[in-house]
Amino acid sequence: MRPGRPRLALCDDLSGAAEAALALSGGHDEPSARLAPPVGNIARFAQDLAAEGSTATGPCAIDLDIRQSTPDEARSAVGALTPRSGPLFLKIDSLLRGNVAPMVWGLRDRRDSLIVCTPALPAAGRATVNGRVVFAAHSPVPGPGEPRPSSIQEALGELPTDRFGLDTVRSAGLVAGLAEAARTRHIAVCDAETDADLDLIAAACAGVPDVIAVGSAGLAAAFGRLRSAAEPDPAPVRACGDSPAARPSAAVLVVVGSAEPGARRQVEILEHAGAAVVLVDPTTRRETGSCVRARLDHGCVVLAVRQAAVAPDEIDPGSGRLITDHLAAIVRSALAEHDTPVRLALTGGETARRVLDALGVTRLDLLGQVHPGAVHARTDTHHEIVTRPGSHGGPDSLLTIARHLRHTDHQEDP
Repeated sequence: MRPGRPRLALCDDLSGAAEAALALSGGHDEPSARLAPPVGNIARFAQDLAAEGSTATGPCAIDLDIRQSTPDEARSAVGALTPRSGPLFLKIDSLLRGNVAPMVWGLRDRRDSLIVCTPALPAAGRATVNGRVVFAAHSPVPGPGEPRPSSIQEALGELPTDRFGLDTVRSAGLVAGLAEAARTRHIAVCDAETDADLDLIAAACAGVPDVIAVGSAGLAAAFGRLRSAAEPDPAPVRACGDSPAARPSAAVLVVVGSAEPGARRQVEILEHAGAAVVLVDPTTRRETGSCVRARLDHGCVVLAVRQAAVAPDEIDPGSGRLITDHLAAIVRSALAEHDTPVRLALTGGETARRVLDALGVTRLDLLGQVHPGAVHARTDTHHEIVTRPGSHGGPDSLLTIARHLRHTDHQEDP
C-alpha cells in the first residue's frame, strides 16, 4: 500500500486529462496524457498501460473519452483501467456534467478503497458548499447547454455518501471522518471554497493508503502542491507564460467546438485582433480544409461553429458529434495541404479528442500551462498544441493562447 498521492488519473475527456496530469505533477518530472481506445478495445490498452507503469517518469492521465458515452460504457471503461491498489485520481467535470455516478461505480467494481469527492475549482470561481457547486462573485456562470446536476448527491445517484461541510474540512475532525467513511464504504463528499481547503483535503487523503480522489483540476493541483512540499527539488516543468526564445513564428489554427457563450465572445476578441474566422454550418457541412488552408498564411485562423447551429436547446449528443467530426475532418485536410507546421489551439474536450484522433495522436507530453486550464503540449505526431476546456478562461483567453503559440515575443497581432 502506498501513500495517497496519486500519479495516475482517469479522465472523461481530453482537456481534463491534460489539466489533471499537469496539476498532479506539482512541477515535477514529465507529465503525460494518453488517449485510450474505444471501450471495446480497452482491455489490451489496460495491459499495455500496466506494463509501462514501472517505467513512467511522471504523472499520467488517461482520457477515456466517455463524457458523452452511455452509463454502461463509462462504468466499464473506468473499471477496466482501475488498478487493484495504489492511490488514484478520477477527474470529473467541475460542473458535474457527464457520467459521474457510472464512473464512480466503475471504481467500486474494482476495489473498496476510500473515495473522497469534491469538484471545487477555485481558480475558475467554482466552490462546493453544502454539497452544491456555487459560483464566486464576478466569476463567469456557464450558460444553458449540457445538462448538469443541481448537487453532488444528484450526480452520484444511489451511491451512499457522507458529507463534510467546511467546518469539518477545516478542523482536526476531517481525518477521523474520512476513516469512518472508509469503514462504511461511503463516498466522502467534501465542501471546499479555496485552494487552502483543497490542500487540507489532499493532506488528509495522503495518510490513507490506496485512496481514490474524485474531483476537478483544483483537487489534482492540491495533490501536486503536496508532492512539491514533500519533494522540494523537482525537475521543473517549463512554465508557459512566455514562449521559448528559440521558437520561430508559425501559423496557428484555433478550433472552437464549444457552445458556451463565453467561447463565442473569445472568438470575437480574437477576430478583432486580426485573426481570420471560418464559421462552420454543420447542417450543410460544405466547408472543407481548403477554406482554412487558404487563410493559414494570414497567420492565425479560427475555426468555429456558427452560433445559430449550436443553440443549446437544439443540440443532442448525436448532432454534437457530427459537429466535432466535421471540425476534425477540416483540420486534418487543412494540415495535410499546408507546407509548414501549424500549431493548434483546441477548446472543449470533445473537440480536442476528435481532432487529435483524426491526426493519429495517442499521447501528449505536457510542457506547461498558458493560463489556468490551458495546457501546452507536444503530441507523439510532433504537433504543438494547447488544449482548454470550453467553459474556461476570461474574454482574452483565446487571444493569449494564440499569441503564445504564434510568437516568441507576444507581438500585438495574433
